[in-house]
Amino acid sequence: MAQYDALGQFLADAAPLQRLSLTFRQVQQLIDVGDPEAAELVHQQWWANDPTHPQARGWLDIGWTRESVDMVAQVVTFAKIAPAS
Repeated sequence: MAQYDALGQFLADAAPLQRLSLTFRQVQQLIDVGDPEAAELVHQQWWANDPTHPQARGWLDIGWTRESVDMVAQVVTFAKIAPAS
């Protein structure tokens, strides 16, 4: 889904990093969902590493995983997926 392409591109551009934390507001600005308080970002399930969810495909397809999410602080941490040996 094109709406999540900018998040995937942002992570792809951060390729030298192994881990990256973003606030929900930063993610909201990348994917243009409007008010993050009213958006799906405030639901734990939205952040699942579930390839059936278009937003998750945006990070999984480029080799990143959602490592952790702090719903209170509204911060998500992504980490690069280690290549299979």
